Amino acid sequence: MPKEKLVHRNATRVIALLGWVLALIVAVPGRAGATTLIVMETPELVAVSDAIVIGRVSSIATIANEKRRTHTYVTVDVEEVLKGGLLPGELTLKQPGGFVHGRGRVVEGSASFRVGEKALLFLRQARDGTLHTSHLAMGKFGVVADPATGRELAVRDLRGARVLGRGDLQRVPPGRRRTLESLRSELRPLVTGEKPRALRAPIVRRPREMDARDLPRRVYEEFTLLGPARWNEADIAVPVPFQIDSTGDPFFTMPE
Repeated sequence: MPKEKLVHRNATRVIALLGWVLALIVAVPGRAGATTLIVMETPELVAVSDAIVIGRVSSIATIANEKRRTHTYVTVDVEEVLKGGLLPGELTLKQPGGFVHGRGRVVEGSASFRVGEKALLFLRQARDGTLHTSHLAMGKFGVVADPATGRELAVRDLRGARVLGRGDLQRVPPGRRRTLESLRSELRPLVTGEKPRALRAPIVRRPREMDARDLPRRVYEEFTLLGPARWNEADIAVPVPFQIDSTGDPFFTMPE
């Protein structure tokens, strides 16, 4: 079950561990462990995603809502829609975590973003109608040019997590490169042959928090919550407090 902790700016970032199938929590002096993820292949990602798009990141901002819970809002100029019935144009993702005004959340294994980068995104809808990447960084492929051929490559960056393969659960390399066109070609028949997916609510392209000027916010050029992180309190023999959500998985239900 995912764990998270609220921290202040004057303390070293505190890890929050999230896992789709397997999560390990380490609370000892020194470096902390990372989220453990089982690799999801393309058909699985398609099945769990409400939308798949290709676009370019135009802005990134962390906002704390009325309950002081932080999310990071990644605005993407959608150029191509591969699944989900969306129209091209501006779409803002609501990712868990981020820091603003000395307070925030760290979510290990989160997708990292940079203003100006192009990405292929597998997206899942939250209860409030907003979209976020499917299964943390598993749902984001950065699109870069191959320096040798000039072709566009789709690259998945999972450096913030332990990544396990299927079967014998052996470690697999976190970065996988393939041409963007080959990934498109794999997606087309999967999406075409899929039954329509019922949404919880109409998709929210621009969360209301984006226009609430009274909420604390911080604008980024680059956003990452990848670890590993470190507990600072152990160095001075201070207990490390943390919160356990006994009601279930707070990330995949994306509470307000």
